[in-house]
Amino acid sequence: MTNNNSICSIASVRSLHKYLFEIISIAAIVYLLSLHFSLLDILNINWDEFYYLSIIHSYLRGEIQPGFQTFHALLFFWVPALSSNEVDQIIAAKSIFWLIQVVNSFFLFKITFELAGRKAALFNVISNLSFSYVLRHGLAFRFDFVISTFFLCALYLLICLPKRHSFQIAAGIIFCLSLLV
Repeated sequence: MTNNNSICSIASVRSLHKYLFEIISIAAIVYLLSLHFSLLDILNINWDEFYYLSIIHSYLRGEIQPGFQTFHALLFFWVPALSSNEVDQIIAAKSIFWLIQVVNSFFLFKITFELAGRKAALFNVISNLSFSYVLRHGLAFRFDFVISTFFLCALYLLICLPKRHSFQIAAGIIFCLSLLV
């Protein structure tokens, strides 16, 4: 009887070892996403985030029309309604950027999974989330994060979904939208 139990425990350890990298990786991703969320109101707000918000305010006053590098005014027109304080508006927008970062990580995972497999995809997401620039500036309320998310979305459509003309056209439109941001 004890020989049977030891064989079962060895098999369970082997199956656990098989998934240990995935378990640790998912825990690291959850930790890094929660770390990013906790840094939302701790990190300084830079001047370019105020400039990004000022374009939205200018659009709402009717001073500019959305076009090249001002398209985000259409995406974030609702931010000034959240508070009369600009700092609170930026922090609220950064919390939405955190949700976009979750989507961004999903796209990154799916693209890498398609090209290199599960372990590489998990490692890629961990590497991205733990990169020092992404930790400090990844959720900054400015154009670069929105553009990278549009790019990843378009790449996801091109690489991970079936090769249909509708997906290719949608990817092209998303690439073009990213240039307007």
